[in-house]
Amino acid sequence: MANELDIDNKTVKAWLSVLQASGLVYLLQPYHRNVTMRMIKSPKLYFGILAWLRT
Repeated sequence: MANELDIDNKTVKAWLSVLQASGLVYLLQPYHRNVTMRMIKSPKLYFGILAWLRT
């Protein structure tokens, strides 16, 4: 995401943590029976009402 926005990776992580704390964003961690595949896949980012329903 940082590459697409052309900003620093630390900035993206900081803003995502703020959005998560406020309940606007939810990170869904990957699930796979194979632990190696779980480590390779990236978490999905949910905005808005989906994040609100999750909490």
